[in-house]
Amino acid sequence: MTFVSLLLWGPIPIAWLWVAGQIDYQTSSITASLVVAFAGLLATLLGALMVCKRIDHAWILARRAAGYDQRSGVLPRIFAVTAVIGATLFGLWFVVIHGPGPNL
Repeated sequence: MTFVSLLLWGPIPIAWLWVAGQIDYQTSSITASLVVAFAGLLATLLGALMVCKRIDHAWILARRAAGYDQRSGVLPRIFAVTAVIGATLFGLWFVVIHGPGPNL
């Protein structure tokens, strides 16, 4: 679940930006590339969230079968932690690696 959640904050959007770039290059239509990228990104993100939800539900059932009174899953906590990790990595990339630009 953590791996899938981390994919939401970088690799999936970057992959759809690459696909949009390829469509724009092949068709010279920015509208087509934006529509495909937006629809594909939305579908992929929702699909990944559905996978995370199913894993979370299976985790709840496994904990209940083990004798724990498990009423809620760990998905909100994992999503929050991966959001913090994604934002931190983006901030480090933006400030340290890429730099703010020639003028501050």
